[in-house]
Amino acid sequence: MTQPCSTLYLQRIDPSRNMSRYYALSIQRNLFGEICLPEFRAAEAAL
Repeated sequence: MTQPCSTLYLQRIDPSRNMSRYYALSIQRNLFGEICLPEFRAAEAAL
């Protein structure tokens, strides 16, 4: 049986440093059934 993934989205904006970033962390199972924590990072264009 497949269970839904848990995902956490974070955003960091710092105009004084001209920075805008996004992060996503999710709890998933890999092909072997082990729990893993893949991470995604992205930077947005300059503010």
